[in-house]
Amino acid sequence: MTDREPGSFTAEELASPTTDAETLARAAAVRPDLWSAILANPNCYPELGDWIRQQQSAQNQRPTPHQQQAAQGSQSQEAPQWAQSPQQGQQAQPGQQQGTNQFFDGAQQMAQGAKSFLNDAGQRAGKRASGDPNSFLNKFTWGQVGVVIAAVVGILGLFLPAVSASAYGFSVSASFIQSGDGVLLLILFLGTIGLTIFSGYSTQRPVLITSWVVALIAGVVSVIDAIATLANVAGSGFGPGLGIFVVLLVGLAIIAGTVLDIMQRRKG
Repeated sequence: MTDREPGSFTAEELASPTTDAETLARAAAVRPDLWSAILANPNCYPELGDWIRQQQSAQNQRPTPHQQQAAQGSQSQEAPQWAQSPQQGQQAQPGQQQGTNQFFDGAQQMAQGAKSFLNDAGQRAGKRASGDPNSFLNKFTWGQVGVVIAAVVGILGLFLPAVSASAYGFSVSASFIQSGDGVLLLILFLGTIGLTIFSGYSTQRPVLITSWVVALIAGVVSVIDAIATLANVAGSGFGPGLGIFVVLLVGLAIIAGTVLDIMQRRKG
């Protein structure tokens, strides 16, 4: 869909297959002179085409200028009687109301047709994606997606303050990345991300098993390191920082995601 005014499109643009169905519907409501170009577009869905043909048929049934002049002449001759009978003036209202109702009914049909067309297109795209062996849905499980996301968050958590202390108006903090354990966790997180992604594109079973092993090691080491740091902080004058809890939760998430991936593949 485009943000352009629907009345600004040309016949060539409306007939082009690159113009989407919703734009065609908006243009059809304000450009009756380009209905033929809209009908020629392959994206013109059946409801919109039926509505345009109905409007074209209604236009063809309208009286010619000569017939309109004759009708106006007959109305002017009957003017005295029409003026004496107010009910005759009210007889035109049902016809006008019927025409208005037809217009709104046609607009509603266009909106419903556009909605159904877009829904069908989305469903067809989803089926194509699920049927494509190279699609994301067929290469990775939700467990693998969770493992990769958790590992990325874990890398960020290594740079957050793990412990902090303050005295006499001064404060100091340290993160996991400043220690040897933090460097080890960084390597494990990067290995988990790389092997998990590679296992999705590899058809070799050993690669998948290796990614599970590395992910489980990363998760267990993260949990143990976070718990050990918390225990050390409790007996000192330092306070726990956000980095400890992030690494702890990331470790649990990686373990859970790996177990979920194993269970999903065993069921599959």
